[in-house]
Amino acid sequence: MENEKDFTGDDFGFIPFGSGRRMCVGVTIANRVVHTMLASLLYHFDWKLANGEKDMDMTEKFGITLHKVQPLMVVPVKE
Repeated sequence: MENEKDFTGDDFGFIPFGSGRRMCVGVTIANRVVHTMLASLLYHFDWKLANGEKDMDMTEKFGITLHKVQPLMVVPVKE
């Protein structure tokens, strides 16, 4: 939300959306949807570490994509 990056295509942080005049028209709506989706996930789920640990292990295991060695477990909120 408080980001120094610019949506106009002059910053390479948004390179998947292209840049310049041919830039993706949905970049601003995508930015808003990601924040809304993240807020919804944080609101509707209790986030716990695997095996009841207190500190998060930030080490990664290598593969085609990077994954955490100890994943987060998502627990639905009881209503």
